[in-house]
Amino acid sequence: TPHAYLMIAVSPAGQKYAIDELWMNGTTDELATAIRIKESDHWIVRRWIDPMALIEDQLTKSTLIDDLRKPPHGLFFLPATKDRARGILRVKKAFKYERAEGGTMRIAPELKIFKNCKRLRWELQRYQWDDYQRSADRNPKQVPRDKDDHFCEDLYRIMLQEPRYYDRDEYATSDAEDDKWQWAS
Repeated sequence: TPHAYLMIAVSPAGQKYAIDELWMNGTTDELATAIRIKESDHWIVRRWIDPMALIEDQLTKSTLIDDLRKPPHGLFFLPATKDRARGILRVKKAFKYERAEGGTMRIAPELKIFKNCKRLRWELQRYQWDDYQRSADRNPKQVPRDKDDHFCEDLYRIMLQEPRYYDRDEYATSDAEDDKWQWAS
């Protein structure tokens, strides 16, 4: 399975931007190097990762989240949620907008996607739903197809974390431990 890495930036007004992505197959070393290159021009506050990264490899007795954290990589990640239903609703809310008469934007979407996020844009345009399924209580439930949705999953996992803007100077001098990277290590 390829690795999908999505970068979101937040403006002081709370506007979210999908600014870059990484889509690759490779070893942990190759992935860590590619992430470092992508991040080299950005200030990174937090990273989240698919909870699958917490599963221990039976051969190496290690996990991807641990391998990325260890030297020489030093990449710290927090496990993200797998709450797909809430995530889809959160992304839907972030894309919501309203136009006034004349076509001007009355309410802008909370989330915008840069053109260079080609794979994310491709997945969003092709996001598919399975036919309605009936559960034991006979209520129909529509379920997304688990196909070509790596960045869609990244996006909803990030949006569920409610990323916010941090002033770089205030962040550097903050005593709030829950806002610091140390709690992720």
